[in-house]
Amino acid sequence: MATNKKDINKKKSTRELAVKGIIWSTFERFGQQGIHFAITIVLARILLPEHFGLVGMLAFFLALARSILDSGFGQALIQKKDPTNLDFSTIFYFNLLIAVVLYIILFFCAPLIARFFNEPQLIRMTRVLSLNVIFNSIGLIHHTYFVKKLQFSKLAGVTFFSVIISGTVGIVAAVRGLGVWALVIQSNAFSISKTILLWIFNKWYPGTKISMNSLRELFPFGSRLLVAGIIERAFENIYKVVIGKYYSSAELGYFSNARRVEQLLTLNITRTIQRVTFPLFSGFQDNEKRLKEGYKKSIQMLAFLNIPVMVILVVFADPLIRLLLTEKWLAAVPMLQLLCLVGTIYPFQALNLNIVKVKGRSDLFLRLKILQKIITVLAIVVAIGFDLGIIGLIYGMMFQNVVALVLNSLYSGKMIGYPLKSQLIDIIRYFIMGAIAGLTGYGVLLLVDSAVLRTVIGLPAFSMAYLVSGKQLRVKAFQYVKSARKTLGTQEKNEAEV
Repeated sequence: MATNKKDINKKKSTRELAVKGIIWSTFERFGQQGIHFAITIVLARILLPEHFGLVGMLAFFLALARSILDSGFGQALIQKKDPTNLDFSTIFYFNLLIAVVLYIILFFCAPLIARFFNEPQLIRMTRVLSLNVIFNSIGLIHHTYFVKKLQFSKLAGVTFFSVIISGTVGIVAAVRGLGVWALVIQSNAFSISKTILLWIFNKWYPGTKISMNSLRELFPFGSRLLVAGIIERAFENIYKVVIGKYYSSAELGYFSNARRVEQLLTLNITRTIQRVTFPLFSGFQDNEKRLKEGYKKSIQMLAFLNIPVMVILVVFADPLIRLLLTEKWLAAVPMLQLLCLVGTIYPFQALNLNIVKVKGRSDLFLRLKILQKIITVLAIVVAIGFDLGIIGLIYGMMFQNVVALVLNSLYSGKMIGYPLKSQLIDIIRYFIMGAIAGLTGYGVLLLVDSAVLRTVIGLPAFSMAYLVSGKQLRVKAFQYVKSARKTLGTQEKNEAEV
C-alpha cells in the first residue's frame, strides 16, 4: 500500500514538473521569439529585404557551427540520469575548444563564402557574426543545466532580458543608418547578453579538472546526436544557401522573413514540447505504458496548439503582411502560405523522432536524419533542375516532411506501441476544427476589403469557430488544459503554504 502511495506521489510530482516545465518553456521560447519578432517588424520597416537576405546567406554556416556545439554532448548530459560535476566541466572545456577552432575556420573561409555568393561585404560580416560561436559556447553548459533540472523559469528571465537588450541595440543601429550591420550588431548583442545573464542566474562554475573517461562515456550517445544535429541544422538552412546562390538577395529576404514568421509559431511550439518531454520522458524511458500515455497527450496538445496558428497564417497571410511588414514585403505572402502547410506536418514527424532519442537509440536517430536529408537533396535538385523557383523548393520541403513523418512513426510506433494510424485517429479532429475555423476566416476575407478590418474581425471569428467546433467534437485537449490548470493551481497553493 505504501508503495502504491509512493508511486502516486511520484506520478503527481512528475505531472507537476511537466506542467510547470511546459508553461515556463513556452513563456521562454515565445517570449523570446515574440519580442524578437516584434523587433524584426520594426527593423523590416526600416531596412530593406536585401539586408535580411545578406544575413540569410550566412545562416547556413553559422547554424552549422552552432549545431556542433549544442546538439550532441549537451543532449548527452540531459539524457544521462546522474551526470557529475566533472561531466559538466569536461563538456564545458570541450565545447569551448571546439568553438575556438570553428571560429578560426570561419574566419579564414570568409573570402570563400563571399566569393560563393558574389557578395564581397560578406567577408567582414562572416568574421564578426562568427564571434557568436564563442560567446554561445561559454554559456552553453549553464543553459543545459537549467534544461536538465527543468528550471525553465530562470531561462525565461535570461532570454527575456537578452532579447530586450539586443533588440534595442539593433533598432538604434538601424535608425542611425547602419543598414545590414544593424542585424549583425543585434545578433552579437543577444549572444553576449545571454551568456552574461546565464552566468549570473546560474552559480555553477566549471572545475579545474576534466576527465577523458567522462568524455568517452558520453561520446557514443552524444557523437551520434552531434552528427544528426549538424545534418538537421545544415538542412534547415540549405534552402537559404540555394536561394542565395541562384536568386537575388531580395528574394532570399522574402523567403527568410516568411520562414521566420512560420517558425515563430510551429518551430517554437514543437521545440518547447520536445525540450520539456525529452528530459521528462528520459526519466521513465523503460516504462512503455507511461511513455505512451505521455506521448499521446503531447501529440494531441501539439495538434491543438499548432494546427490553428498554421491555418490562421494561411488564411490571413495577405492582411497580416500588409499590416505588419508593409506592402514592400507582399512577395512573401505565397511563400508564407505554403510554408505554413509544411508547418502542419513538421511537428508530428519531429515529435516521433524525439521518442527514438528518448529510447537512447541515437544510432537509429542518425540514420533517419541522413535518409530524410537525402530526400531533401533530391527534391532541391529536381526544383533547381526544372527551374521550379522558390515555390517549387517549398513543395519539395513539404514532400520531405511527409516522408519523414511516415519513417519516424514507423520506428517510434513500434517502440511504444503507438503507430501512425493510431496517431492520426487521435489528431484528425483537430484538423477538422482547423478546416471549420479556416472556412470561417476565409468568409470574412470575402466580405471585408480593408486589411485592418479583415484582421480585427477575422481573427476573433476564426478563434471562436475553432473553440466551438472543438467543444462539439469533444477533443481531449480541453481536458488536458483543465487538468494542467488544476495541477498548476495545486502546486502554487502548496508552494505558498511552504
